[in-house]
This record gives sequence, structure tokens and C-alpha cells, in this order.
Amino acid sequence: STDYDVHVDQLIQHITTHWKFDHLDSIQAQSYKHIATQVQQHVRITVKSASDTTWGQQQVILNPSSVDMMDVDILMAQIFGAIQSHTQGKLPLEWDRLGDQLGKPALESYLRKIVLSHCGPPISTAGDDNSNTKNDDPMMIISAQCLVENSNQLSAQLDRYIGTHLLHIFDIMDRHVLPDLLTATSENLRGVLDYFNSVFLNKDDQELLLEVLPWQGSIKNTYMKSILPSLNKDTGHSSHFFTRYTCLAR
Repeated sequence: STDYDVHVDQLIQHITTHWKFDHLDSIQAQSYKHIATQVQQHVRITVKSASDTTWGQQQVILNPSSVDMMDVDILMAQIFGAIQSHTQGKLPLEWDRLGDQLGKPALESYLRKIVLSHCGPPISTAGDDNSNTKNDDPMMIISAQCLVENSNQLSAQLDRYIGTHLLHIFDIMDRHVLPDLLTATSENLRGVLDYFNSVFLNKDDQELLLEVLPWQGSIKNTYMKSILPSLNKDTGHSSHFFTRYTCLAR
């Protein structure tokens, strides 16, 4: 039976916590992993000999006596470690900067707005001095039956809100954050390469060179093709959590 009342604030806190810890945190973690992989794919290490103008990929070096393969492996580990470290350190800060609309306060505010638009008390007239007091009451209760009847629409509105802001974040990352991240990463890596060349190759006729391709990745496309489908597997019945948390907030 749904013949009972629900505390609005409790309901909103339950749903916000569910989205934050069960979904948004996972989306962030998956995004960081995909971004780190894409950044690495834009970085190439090549070997150039003074007597040979041909560049070769590190993976096809054929003269271990000139360039110790163990040293190259160490270098590559340093490079990918630097990329991973820089990415993991930078992206959470950028996410916090860009994703304020997906933070707990903004989510709670939006949820409260849509829940009350469907199931809240009638909107007071403009001349009523208590027009805002009623809807801001932390002890406000609403009908469980109304929530159940509108659960599909409420879920769709929340999905659109979150999806819109996620795409906004990823779009800005693709256009600004990730190209800048790649540039900063390449500048850090050049120092590593310079050191490696001076210590290990200063007596040889070879030089390790860093080639960084312009950013051509798309975390937005990755989100649409990889992250979102995996998320939808878990939220295929997203309207059910409105019903579930309605029971918990009674």
C-alpha cells in the first residue's frame, strides 16, 4: 500500500546519496581511466640515430647494445607513470570545477524542485507572505501515492538533468581541459627524456625523442559509447529507486 506520507528531505537525501555513490563516482572513475589511456595514445617515444634519419618506434628497436632495452623499459614506465599521476591529480580538480551542478547541494535543490512540482502543496499566491515558507519547511511531507504515480516522469527528469550536465563537462574537457592537460604532460615528459638521454645515451649515436600528437581523443564519445551503456545496465529500472526510497522516507 502507498497510503502514507513521505518526508521530502529524507527522500531527497536518499536519492542524492544513491546517485552520488552508486553512479556518479563510478562515472568519474571510468572517465579518468579512459582519459589516461587516450592521453597515453597521443604520446610516442622514438629513437633517432645520428647516422640514420629514419625514426623508429621504441617497440621495434633492434640494437640492444646501443640502447639497453631494460633502460628503455624503465623510461617507458616513468613516462606512463607520469601520465597517470598527472592525469589523476588534475582531473578530479577539473571535475569539481566544472561539475558543481552535479554536486550534492545542486542535486538536492533540483530534486526538491521536481518532486514538489509534481507532489508538493499548491503554489501560494504572490501576495501571500508565507509563499516560500511552506515549500522550504524541512519537515514537509508529501503523498507516497503521488510519488509512485509520477516515478517514471521524475526519473526521466533526473536522468535528463544529470545527462545534460555530464555531456557539458565532457564537452569542455574535450575542447579545453584535455588539450591543455596533454600539453602540460608533454612538457613534464621532455624533462624526463632529456635526463635519460644525458645519462644513458650521451656516449651513443642515438637519441630518444618525444613526439606528442595534437589532442584528437573524445571522452564525450567514449562516455556515449562505453560509459553510458554500462551505466544504463544498472539504471534500466531507475524509476524503481523513487519507489524504493519512498518507502525508506516514510
